[in-house]
Amino acid sequence: MQSKRADNATNLVVKHGRVMDPARGIDAKLDVVIKDGYIQALVEPSGEYSCPEIDASGKLVVPGLIDLHTHVYWGGSSISIRLEDHLIRSGVTTWVDAGSAGAGNFKAFKQYIIDPSPVRIMAFLNISFAGIFGCMNLEGGDFESGWVGDLCDLRLANISEAVSMGEAYPQTIVGIKIRAGFSGCDQPGLEPVKIAKQAAESIHKPLMVHIGFAPPTTGELLATLQKGDVLTHAFREDPNSMLKSSTVPLAELFDARERGVLLDIGHGAGSFSFRAANTLLSHGVQPDIISSDLHAVSVNGPAYDLPTTMSKMLMLGMPLKDVIHAVTARPSSVLGLEQELGTLAPGTIADITVLDQESGSFEFQDCFGNVRKSDTRLKPSDMIFNGEPLFFSGEGPS
Repeated sequence: MQSKRADNATNLVVKHGRVMDPARGIDAKLDVVIKDGYIQALVEPSGEYSCPEIDASGKLVVPGLIDLHTHVYWGGSSISIRLEDHLIRSGVTTWVDAGSAGAGNFKAFKQYIIDPSPVRIMAFLNISFAGIFGCMNLEGGDFESGWVGDLCDLRLANISEAVSMGEAYPQTIVGIKIRAGFSGCDQPGLEPVKIAKQAAESIHKPLMVHIGFAPPTTGELLATLQKGDVLTHAFREDPNSMLKSSTVPLAELFDARERGVLLDIGHGAGSFSFRAANTLLSHGVQPDIISSDLHAVSVNGPAYDLPTTMSKMLMLGMPLKDVIHAVTARPSSVLGLEQELGTLAPGTIADITVLDQESGSFEFQDCFGNVRKSDTRLKPSDMIFNGEPLFFSGEGPS
């Protein structure tokens, strides 16, 4: 993977924070020493350093957050947002676009959005040659009116074109995406999913599948996916949820978990339910990955950003270390970059997010109008990308 580290990268220390690195089982008060854009060491808290410092006293210091499901092909896809407008509040150093672009327009996405981005963008390539196009400007509008599915014509699912693009950009394209069901395919069922799976296998990358209105059913999708594949919107409400009834998960869910199929939140505007999440958690089913599915209809609520989605899972009882793991170590393994990202191990890229764990009275909403209160929320304070601070809560490093 090519680094975006600037030539003038400076030494930096993040000091006195609660360092949480689930990939290595670390949860301790430590100083993080950065040199030339990489993690140099984690050391016991000490006094002053002869280089710029960030005081993270009372805060969480974690590997740079990875949001595995976003839509950031702004100007090229009706659903996408402009990343820069939401960077500070997100705390995300690696944004993964979930199929906004297909083989027919990925080069433009790469040249005009990915390459000039202030942070890292990677992408699942849509099996649809045209990507997610829609037919109207969705910002502030109705998500459904005028919507055209990515595979409104199955001829758009061109395996050879998708494979060629995946092979041409192996460091940026991390897998294949399909929006299964009526919202994405005018010919719903498993056939489009099998086509996408064939393309993913050809480039030796995972498949990410969006759950839509059946067919195919969620049970059918779970039975089709294999180790390393990602089922997104996995904690959604009916219709087509992962629940057989209001209290019982699908049997196919547990079989899929045994095979290594990964479950992703993919919050979005219509894909996260407190009730479904509570039921699944009560059966020991936690999300492997927590992602926001930020797009033009979800970014101003109910998703807002990745830390808000993380806070909702904390509120529902998911342990903090598991929440952090689901936005760092686990998504980095999906990207095939677990030796470079998602950890604070010495020698890895110095992507760091500093989080305030605020106490107070906070309200959170799912995608179905249900509101719950919590006394805790996570909020980004500082962010370091490739060893360079991107923003600071105060005046910057001393």
